[in-house]
Amino acid sequence: MILPVSVSVSWLFWKVKVMVENAGFVEGTQLNKIAHTTPLVTSRSGVRGVFFNNKTGKWRATLKFQGVSHYLGEYKGLEDAKKARWRAEEEYFDPLLEQYGIHRAENIS
Repeated sequence: MILPVSVSVSWLFWKVKVMVENAGFVEGTQLNKIAHTTPLVTSRSGVRGVFFNNKTGKWRATLKFQGVSHYLGEYKGLEDAKKARWRAEEEYFDPLLEQYGIHRAENIS
């Protein structure tokens, strides 16, 4: 049986909305992802959003929050790039997490 387009489209929108809510999305951000910023296994820096730029020979720090990419700068040292990323996480992530009563995992590297 084929459903009328209007019924199937409205069901699809409802289903997507439920999936987004179940995934923990709030204000365009997935809370569990920003609460636990574990780096990928292939990360050379050990910090999500910090990578080595081969063209400049420096470490670049970036952050994506609510669909907006933020360039945090390039640094000669890895530690400086990590600190820039952690400061940005505190600035952008912490207020939203606190609003929903979630504590961010500590950075361990």
